[in-house]
Amino acid sequence: MVPLKEINQANGYYHLEELYIAINKNRSVIQQLKTLIHEYAHHILHSKNNGEFKDVTNNIRESQAESVAYIVMNYFDFDTSDYSFRYIAGWSQDIDIIKKIGTGILKCSHNIIEKLKVVKVEELAA
Repeated sequence: MVPLKEINQANGYYHLEELYIAINKNRSVIQQLKTLIHEYAHHILHSKNNGEFKDVTNNIRESQAESVAYIVMNYFDFDTSDYSFRYIAGWSQDIDIIKKIGTGILKCSHNIIEKLKVVKVEELAA
């Protein structure tokens, strides 16, 4: 499990060295959730210990993480397209980047969705 910390700047971040996620508590609950998924995607994809994409550029990292956040949020019927599409476009700026990272985005999104579906079922049973 990745520890969480609260911050009052930006929306959040994933600390690659100390392996924790920080979330801005002053954002809306939906923004906090999307940010948590975005930062968790960084943990899965870019962690220095085991991230498959740990050596990619920052443009690719940010494009991947926000794409994962968009897909996961959309799966659970939360539309973050206004924010996510602008964010992804700002970081990717090159269609070849998206082509290179597509498979990683889909694998990571599926991984997180499956984990969240289990949590949701367990909560309903309680």
